[in-house]
Amino acid sequence: MKAEILTPPNESLLSSMLYEGYIRILGRCGEDVDEECIKEVLKVLKEKEVNFRFTGNDVKQTSRKIQEKFKVNIRSLQDLLNFFATLKIQDLRIDVRLSDKKDVLVGVPGFTEEEGYSFQIMKIDRYGGISSIESGTFTEQVTTYADLSGLLMFFIGLASSYVTSIRTDYYFLFFDVRTLLTWVLTGGASNVGNWMIIKDELLENIEERIKEYGDINDEAITLSVLCNSSLLEALRKSQADYTGFRLIKVCMEGQTYKVYVDMPLRIYPKMRFHESWEEEKRIMEEIEKIINILIRPASRFINGRDSVGDGYHAFKALRYLYLYVTTGNPEYLGMMYREIHEAYVMAKRGGSRYAEAYLTCFMKHMIRF
Repeated sequence: MKAEILTPPNESLLSSMLYEGYIRILGRCGEDVDEECIKEVLKVLKEKEVNFRFTGNDVKQTSRKIQEKFKVNIRSLQDLLNFFATLKIQDLRIDVRLSDKKDVLVGVPGFTEEEGYSFQIMKIDRYGGISSIESGTFTEQVTTYADLSGLLMFFIGLASSYVTSIRTDYYFLFFDVRTLLTWVLTGGASNVGNWMIIKDELLENIEERIKEYGDINDEAITLSVLCNSSLLEALRKSQADYTGFRLIKVCMEGQTYKVYVDMPLRIYPKMRFHESWEEEKRIMEEIEKIINILIRPASRFINGRDSVGDGYHAFKALRYLYLYVTTGNPEYLGMMYREIHEAYVMAKRGGSRYAEAYLTCFMKHMIRF
C-alpha cells in the first residue's frame, strides 16, 4: 500500500505529527508499505518508552470505543501501539479536511465522523491549520475525528517526535515546514532516512538538556544546537544552507492539552569561529563542555534551590555564552568568564565539592583564539 499525506504541511501540531509519522514510515519502509514494515516501525518506537498519558476522557470514551469494537484494553500509548501492530491497515493515504458538520476529519478519503475516534491531543489546534474564516469555524470549537489509518499515522508521529516529559509536560521535536519541503521530502526514502538520523541525534541531545535543566532553557538548547559539531558536519555534507526545527512543549491541563512553547531552532551551517573546520569543531566541543558545567547550577538557581549562590552566576554565564555565540561579540566572552569566576568564588566559599569544576572552563576547556 502507498503511504502519503494528501494535505500540504503547516505549522499546526496535527499536521506536524502526521508528517512526522509519514517521514518515519517513509524513511524505514519507502512509499510502498507492507504490514511487516509497519510492525518494525512500531517495535522501534515501543522500545523508546514514550511516557505520554491520555486524559481521563480519552480513557473513558475514545479508548472504550476501541475496546468495545476490537476487544482490546487501551489505557496507555503503549497499549495503543500494541493494538496498531495487530491491525491490517489497507490504506495509508491520509487526508485532513472539514466535514459538512464542520468537524476535522483525519484519515483515508471518504471516511465520516461516525467511523472516527477523537483523542484530546489531536484537538489541540482546534481550528488551526484550516482557514477558519473561509470555513466559518472562526468562533467554533472544532472536534477532530480520525479513522484507524489516521490514528496510526498520528501516534507514530507522536512517538517519533517525543523528546521527554517532566510530570505532565511533554516535549516534541519536528522539522519546520521549509526544511520538510526543501530538503527532507526530496530525494526519496534513503534521503528521508538520512535526515531522520540527523534529527534523532539532535533529539537525544535536547532530551539530555531538558532533563538536566528541568524545562526548556532557550540559551542552553540553542547553544547545544548551534555548537553541535556532529550535527553541523552532517548538515554540511547534505549541502543544506538552512535547516529548521521546532521544539514544542505541550502541557496537560485537566481534560485537555495546551501548547505552552513553540521554539524555533534555525541552523545555518556556516563557519562561526574559525576558517578551519577542524579548529571550528574544536571550539564547538569546548563550548559544549562549558555548557555541561554551567547547566546544573543554573538549573538550581531557576528552580529556587541555589543555596550556595553560585547558580545565579552560572545562569548569567550561560546567557553571556549564548550572546557571544549568536552575535560574535568577544565582549560577551569576557563577561562569561567573569561570571564563571564569581560562581567559583561562591561555590568555594560555600564549601561545595564541585567548585573546582568551574576552573576547568579556564584551563583545558578554555576557548583559545
